[in-house]
Amino acid sequence: MQAQAIRVLNSAAETADKTTETITDSVVPTEPKSCLWAPGFSPGQADALRQAMGTLSLPDDVWSLSENRNPGRWIVYWGKFESPEVMTHRKATLRRLKIDHREVTLPRLAPGLALGTFSNEDAAKEALSKVQAQGIRTARVAVECAETVNWALRLPAITEAQRQAIMGLGPALAGKSLLACP
Repeated sequence: MQAQAIRVLNSAAETADKTTETITDSVVPTEPKSCLWAPGFSPGQADALRQAMGTLSLPDDVWSLSENRNPGRWIVYWGKFESPEVMTHRKATLRRLKIDHREVTLPRLAPGLALGTFSNEDAAKEALSKVQAQGIRTARVAVECAETVNWALRLPAITEAQRQAIMGLGPALAGKSLLACP
């Protein structure tokens, strides 16, 4: 019985050694990966980049292009005033009516006053009707900042070789640098 017990223990030890060898032999060192991105592509630049990236034959999970929309901004606008004196008079009128306001500095609207800032046109129109009911009849809704759309290239886990291949796309990157992911 003792001989069998010894043989079994030896067999278990041999199996453990073989398993360790197999695991050790099958571990393949992986190349370090980085998360990089490049923001600020126009829709046309994004189309060109998408086409160029397709030529690299990279796995689908290596890159993505995402659309980023910055909504427009509307204001209830009163202006464009003929002179600084007229604007000073209009400000006094607004203070007397207790209507909040600020100066508009955009060249196409200055000198003028914003009587409210809104993230959508409907809210601005609603505020305009209230301001007009208070006596500011010549106010109107104006776009202070138009909606912008841009695209960002995201590379969540790329190797140095993949990064070099992407950097080789040259003009398709539209002069953008690959930055560390935020």
